[in-house]
Amino acid sequence: MVGVELARAGRHDEAIAHLREAARDFPRARFELGGELFNQGDIPAASLEVTRLLQLQPDDAVGHDMLGRALAAQGKLAEAQVEFERAVRIDPADDQARQDLEALRRALRGR
Repeated sequence: MVGVELARAGRHDEAIAHLREAARDFPRARFELGGELFNQGDIPAASLEVTRLLQLQPDDAVGHDMLGRALAAQGKLAEAQVEFERAVRIDPADDQARQDLEALRRALRGR
C-alpha cells in the first residue's frame, strides 16, 4: 500500500522501489508495479512484471488486460489480442478488457 500511495502522490521512483520490495512476498504487488512501470513508459519492464504475476495467478483477468495493453504499446498486436481475449474469457463482465479488445480489432481492421 505504501507504493500505491507514493505513486498517487507523484513520488514514482520511490513507489517503484517499494512495489519491487512488496512483490517479493505479495504477488499482487506485481500488478501495481507493472502499472507504475507502464505509466512511467518502461513498457518492457511492465510486461515482465505482469507476466510474472500471471505465472502465479493465471486467471487474473485484469492482469491479462494490462499485459495486452503493454504488448499493444510495443506493437505486438497479435499477442495483445490473445491477452485481451483471455481477459474477456475469464471475466466477460470486464468492460475495460472488452473495450480494449474491440479497440484493437477496430485498429486491425483499419490497417
